[in-house]
Amino acid sequence: MTSDLEPNFRKLETTSLTVPDSAEGSRLDRYLAAQWPDYSRTLLANMIRDGHVSVEGLAPTKVKPALKLEPGMQLTVEKPALEQLELQPEDIPLEVLFEDDSIIVINKPAALAVHPPKAGRGGTLANALLFHFQQLSRTDPIRPGIVHRLDADTSGVIVCAKDESAHFKLAKQFEERTVHKEYIAIVRGRMKEPTGSIDKPIARHPDHYEMQRVHASGKSAQTDFEVLETFKRFSLLRLKPRTGRTHQIR
Repeated sequence: MTSDLEPNFRKLETTSLTVPDSAEGSRLDRYLAAQWPDYSRTLLANMIRDGHVSVEGLAPTKVKPALKLEPGMQLTVEKPALEQLELQPEDIPLEVLFEDDSIIVINKPAALAVHPPKAGRGGTLANALLFHFQQLSRTDPIRPGIVHRLDADTSGVIVCAKDESAHFKLAKQFEERTVHKEYIAIVRGRMKEPTGSIDKPIARHPDHYEMQRVHASGKSAQTDFEVLETFKRFSLLRLKPRTGRTHQIR
């Protein structure tokens, strides 16, 4: 489950902030929203979750939207320029699995990114949604209607919201982990056990931006697995992620 801001924009602006006495006890996302009122709270919260906000002296896993601030904290924020937040509708075919007055369920094919790529070329699910549906939640200008994410190379179901009420309710379910998610994957090699759990911290690769790696500085990534079938060199698995990290299934 993912996605970072950096592939979506041509340039990120880096800003440093020192938390003043007046902001003591404020939530991190609310403090940032007060600094940049043109950015939605949802966008800022996504920036925090995606690792684009750091706090001096705190591990990345501790930096969350609800973090309570203390005077003197040093913040570093990577944010997109406002002109990069505009999306254009594009006539990209979509397979709609379900639709009612509140939600749209899309079968996202592999090789379709959820958000615009780094060069600003478009050709994403977000652009397609703007073309096919007039009614979409707009809590985040770069994620119209989109409540959750899938890697660009991953095919699967995406649930989209038509209004803010549906968006809030769906987002809360994903945040509270009450949504049941499964993946079917073919992996190289054979698992030692028929079932189990993988719990390793994942961090961005220092040399290859598109890749993640297991590293002590990363965020916890937990996935339950079940072996469905084994072959000579490969295994067919059912995977149930308990966290949502970029490239976690990979």
